[in-house]
Amino acid sequence: MSRRHKTPPAQTLGILAFEAGKTMCRLVSLYNSLSDEQTTNLRREVIKSKGVSYLNSDQECFLLNLASAERLQDLDAAASTVSRLGRKCSDISLSQFDRVYADLKLGHINLCKLQYGSRTAGKLVNKTKKLVFATAALHSAMSSMAEMEAADKKIQQRCKTATNEYLSEKIAFQRKEVQHYKETSLWEQTFDKTVGIMARLVCIVYSRICSVFGSYNDGFCLLEHRELYKMMQESVHKRVTKFAAVTGNGGDKVLGLAPPSTVGGAGLSVRYAEVILFAERWLHAPETVGEGAREVLYEMLPERLRGKVRAKLRGRLVEEEGVLLADGWREAVEELMEWLSPVAQDTVQWQAERHLETAQFETRPTVLRMQTLHYSDLEKAEAAIVEVLVGLSCIYWCERR
Repeated sequence: MSRRHKTPPAQTLGILAFEAGKTMCRLVSLYNSLSDEQTTNLRREVIKSKGVSYLNSDQECFLLNLASAERLQDLDAAASTVSRLGRKCSDISLSQFDRVYADLKLGHINLCKLQYGSRTAGKLVNKTKKLVFATAALHSAMSSMAEMEAADKKIQQRCKTATNEYLSEKIAFQRKEVQHYKETSLWEQTFDKTVGIMARLVCIVYSRICSVFGSYNDGFCLLEHRELYKMMQESVHKRVTKFAAVTGNGGDKVLGLAPPSTVGGAGLSVRYAEVILFAERWLHAPETVGEGAREVLYEMLPERLRGKVRAKLRGRLVEEEGVLLADGWREAVEELMEWLSPVAQDTVQWQAERHLETAQFETRPTVLRMQTLHYSDLEKAEAAIVEVLVGLSCIYWCERR
């Protein structure tokens, strides 16, 4: 008598639920960043803001190319994870998603069926959010349970005969919570179902990027063309460098563009952002920075900037001949801060978002690198920072005379 072979149960994600959840967060964040509201704000507000246009570039084409490249790079990273998880799928189209994604970028797949903002896309995003939120809750519940079990273990080591009934009850309840979230989150979902959801989102987001940025992401390329680059980047001291196609690996090359003439190229983006924001606190809320604010701020500066500040202060004091008006200086510094502070805030936020991406489940749109200090002209940025610091010093002296 022959035995019937039972079909083995579909493999579920288990501990890989957290990696899948983070990837889903990235995809939903990308989806949200490409809404009509976000894209209108990018074109009308962000790239036309004084900080971005003065420090980075006043060329819309250049800035949109960078924005497109960054969104594509983020999507490529998500698609890479989807492809890796897809190798555990039984569906061949999912197990070979890397080929599907390559065909998508080569234009071999009809993007008209992948409508951003459609009812189907909306349902898919909402379903994804529910799974993400449940997975985030599971992560939190498991972390709490681990802390409780560690505390219980310490108690037992100290008093081998004693038991903490209250803590034991809490651990038992927490285990039930963990089991509940395992059943409702990605933990118990199959690879085929999870990867299928993410694969559709990847395709929808790619379609939307093509729609929003058009030619800025369709093989757009700038290759060592000095005249063209000069035309686009006269505001950044005629930097001459290489751009590559923003599709495929080209996005990495475009985003990596930060020559020594930029703040990012000098490795000073975060440092200068912190200086600017500390100076802003000193200007508007001096009680929050303490009496030693000037010394703290001075220590934050690299040596090259300290020299510029000292030289500027000496020259300014000679010009003023001791007649310093605090109100005039405060007005001048506030005017600078109006456009300098937002770029500094975006720089800190960009860094925080990239670090938190590995620790938290977040689906909000993220800041673009082109609106940070990364691509800012180093001389212009330092000149503005020096003016702010000199102005603050003059205010300090005026108010203590």
